[in-house]
Amino acid sequence: MKWYVLTHIRKLFLVWVILGIVGLIVGLTLRPDLPNTLFLFYMIWVLAGHCGGNLFARSMLTQALRTLDETCDPEPLVEVSRAIVKQNPKVCGNWVYLAWALTLLGREEEALEAANRAERRPRRLWKNPLLLLIWSSALPVDDPRREKAEEALEAMTRRGPKKRRALIRLALDVRKRDSQVTEASQEQESALIAAVEQAGCTREQVSAHLALGLYYVQQGKPEQAQEYLAFVAAHGGKLKVKTEAEKLLCRLPAP
Repeated sequence: MKWYVLTHIRKLFLVWVILGIVGLIVGLTLRPDLPNTLFLFYMIWVLAGHCGGNLFARSMLTQALRTLDETCDPEPLVEVSRAIVKQNPKVCGNWVYLAWALTLLGREEEALEAANRAERRPRRLWKNPLLLLIWSSALPVDDPRREKAEEALEAMTRRGPKKRRALIRLALDVRKRDSQVTEASQEQESALIAAVEQAGCTREQVSAHLALGLYYVQQGKPEQAQEYLAFVAAHGGKLKVKTEAEKLLCRLPAP
């Protein structure tokens, strides 16, 4: 039932509006002396339908994000985001989430197409740090827009609410840490270990374990790498990194 409502939400809203018009006509017929009151009720009716539809779509998106965090399954997020953008292609945020989910599944070409669609709403995209961060992570590593987005995010860490600046800085630091797994240093290893210990949801744990496992692979420490890559293989769900971890485990020398 929920999925039917989500995939037909615009049509259902149209029916809702038509019912409101019918009610308005009936009301004006029965009480022609109350036009202002009846028009007010009609506007409230339409507004309630609009807000209700948006809240329902957002609740479905939140549920899909929770599934991704808890079970490492991006497919519900793909389905929900696609259902929304199919009915309203101008919704920038859902194109961003679609691009991100497709990237996590390893479907890079589709992800890039969705990311390009999100960029058609630049004012919305480049002024929202969360969307910009997720969008840039869905871009190919060598895409120049990725560096431009990181520069914009760096600028956001110097202005705006303190809490938001701290969250942006934390996200950028995590991205920088994960991109430096090939660097051999005590500080880098300590940072990766701390990330594993501090990871929250399953998706964050998988990401942190993968980064540390790759670090140990690069440093020629197969026994340590096996422990962390095995975690990714066991808990990676439908993420692309699960397959990558399994391949790496097969290549590691036996202890």
